[in-house]
Amino acid sequence: MTNPDLIPKSYWLDRERGVFIEQHSDGKWSASCAGEVLNSQGQWEWEPLPSNRDEDFLKRTRFDTTEEIVELYAKTHGDCDLE
Repeated sequence: MTNPDLIPKSYWLDRERGVFIEQHSDGKWSASCAGEVLNSQGQWEWEPLPSNRDEDFLKRTRFDTTEEIVELYAKTHGDCDLE
């Protein structure tokens, strides 16, 4: 029997640098590190409280798949160790 609530929704992307990816309630994914989030340009930006996130922020920082994040991170920040 599988309980979807028990499926991990967060994974290390680069443990050495403290970067992890997580799935949000809308099914989208993000990469985070020390209060910042990776945007679609491969840059880190401060992540505001949920009530202060506008649509533009969500478009820049949310991804449809973990593969998109892994490819972008590898291209802009080097190798990663997805676990």
